Amino acid sequence: MRISTTILQTVLFVLLPLAVGVLLYDWFSASSVFNIHKFELLKNVKPKWDGLVYNVPDGLWAFSLMSAMLIIWQGEKSGVKYLWIFLALCLAFGSEILQKLNILKGTFDWWDILAIGVGVLLSILMLFNWKR
Repeated sequence: MRISTTILQTVLFVLLPLAVGVLLYDWFSASSVFNIHKFELLKNVKPKWDGLVYNVPDGLWAFSLMSAMLIIWQGEKSGVKYLWIFLALCLAFGSEILQKLNILKGTFDWWDILAIGVGVLLSILMLFNWKR
């Protein structure tokens, strides 16, 4: 695979969804990290659907994580590839399960599980169908 294809895939499937997820969550949620919501221009903009603040970013982050694993390990024949992909799935879904068990701070949500599943599946479908 040419290096430019890998860079393009990394930008489109890893960095862009990660950045959009961070921006959505940070802009609208109460637990802002970068304080984007405090900019004067944006302070009165609120989404009508809470899923845009919480569920969509989870799906984007899962999409980004799975895409990173698939890009890193594409073309590799080693069984280690599947271990890393499995660990990515454990991290994505495990964070919600740990929230359900009150081990990890946050709120368990079935919509998050659905968003994570959709993000993972979209990543797999998009990268396996990428024209090489």
